[in-house]
Amino acid sequence: MDKKIFLLCIALALIAAAIVIFAVFPVQQEIPAKPPVAESRGAAAKNTFMAVQSGSTATGDVLIELAPSGFSGGTLRVGIAANTHSVDLSPFDLMKITTLVYGSISIKPASAPQLSGHHSSGEIVFNAGKELNSFKIIITGIPAVDERVFEWK
Repeated sequence: MDKKIFLLCIALALIAAAIVIFAVFPVQQEIPAKPPVAESRGAAAKNTFMAVQSGSTATGDVLIELAPSGFSGGTLRVGIAANTHSVDLSPFDLMKITTLVYGSISIKPASAPQLSGHHSSGEIVFNAGKELNSFKIIITGIPAVDERVFEWK
């Protein structure tokens, strides 16, 4: 009988210790982040465009990512990253092979970075003359996709 009482006392002592520990050091629960609230197409949302990719880094291909950063005074600025493991990017002149298209208007960049090596990045600038809600950027001639169409609506 004494052994049962001893074990019961040990069990109660462990339960009491656990209660004290959890009271002093509460368990931290990670609260999931709330998803962003979708904004209406108001002023804050107009200059928000998602990055778009085309291609891959597989042999003979180039991964191109365009990320418009928005409009300022009718000028559209677009970040570009070109990555490959097998294609030399030096021969491709973005000033010649890139076109911004909106409605029935097509324009070439006002400025663009010179691609080189296997990893290049920079900013393409278009003088659109106004802020656009939807547009396409077309890049031609970079392997393995002859015409890459990046579209924002």
